[in-house]
Amino acid sequence: MELLIETGGRKLCSPSKSKNCCRERKVPKPTGKMVEEIAATLPDSALEVIFSYLDLHDLRNCSLVCKKWYSFLNDENNDVWRLHCVRKLAEEALKSDLLSSVPTYKAKLRAFYHAWNPNDCSRNVYIKPNGFTLHRNPVAQSTDASRGKIGFRHGRHAWEVIWEGPLGTVAVIGIATKEAPLQCHGYVPLLGSDDQSWGWNLVDNHLLHNGDSQENYPLLNNAPKYQDVFKFIILMINVR
Repeated sequence: MELLIETGGRKLCSPSKSKNCCRERKVPKPTGKMVEEIAATLPDSALEVIFSYLDLHDLRNCSLVCKKWYSFLNDENNDVWRLHCVRKLAEEALKSDLLSSVPTYKAKLRAFYHAWNPNDCSRNVYIKPNGFTLHRNPVAQSTDASRGKIGFRHGRHAWEVIWEGPLGTVAVIGIATKEAPLQCHGYVPLLGSDDQSWGWNLVDNHLLHNGDSQENYPLLNNAPKYQDVFKFIILMINVR
């Protein structure tokens, strides 16, 4: 979003006066400094109303307009982030312990946008109404997967994943390109089955890629074994 100021005008004379007295009044185009000064004069109450109607991409642009707007949006628990959070996240997710470790409204929004994608998963998988929990239908002789909503081209990233219930024959979590398959016949590791993905098999703690077991993972003397509820922090990657 840009802050725009529309200015202009023409000096008009009465018909009785000479045409020569008519002049155009030139108004200088507002500079970046002028825009910043005007933006900085808006009260917080006005910013709250304006920002509550914008999408997240526009809010990011707004944070670059001036120091005041940046400072206002840098408060991750203000009413703007609260309103966006309530609009996007299911009430079930906000009231449960699911996001108890996520302290601010902005952080909860970020978690939602990086959660499982209901439009990019196997037909045997569905994402529960809370927006964060993946459930696989018990279809025989099928391995099924789901991708997250947002992909990355570079950088270092981390996720917190909680796996509840039995692992089954194959239980793999990892990273993949958009070309990696999301379903196959039989019980085989999908992630790590080709050059489009890397997978961590939670059953035997093996790292998989290109159809082969690369090494044990994590590289610890006493690697953690799966319990009834397995919470692992942090799956971290460095994409190059």
